Amino acid sequence: MEEIDCALLIDDDSLHQFISKKFLLKTGRIKNIIICNDAKEAIDVLSNLEAENKSLPDLILLDINMPVYDAWYFLDNYNIQKLKGKSELFILTSSPSIEAFTRALNYGLLNHYILKPFTQDQIINVLDNLKIKK
Repeated sequence: MEEIDCALLIDDDSLHQFISKKFLLKTGRIKNIIICNDAKEAIDVLSNLEAENKSLPDLILLDINMPVYDAWYFLDNYNIQKLKGKSELFILTSSPSIEAFTRALNYGLLNHYILKPFTQDQIINVLDNLKIKK
């Protein structure tokens, strides 16, 4: 069971942030969790980490539905190629739709799609199967 340095949770729902953080910490495998309330804030955080030559989060959990800057804004405006081999991004949604599945597929994230609310076992499974280079 490998420990990861950092996870980034991008979600506007404070209740889901609380529950997700609790689940992530309960695994005992994540040293640090960054929480952003929308995609714009997350892009700013990632850009600052890059500018400071710091490591990107190993795991990014990205909610689809956020009021102003949603997952699609993030995926359209952040060069996710920078994440290859450094971070794994998972899409979160509480309302699955064919359109969302199709859009996730277009970004190569179909197998990185998690329905909310997720369980502790789902998080452990995600952590067990991360494909990042240390």
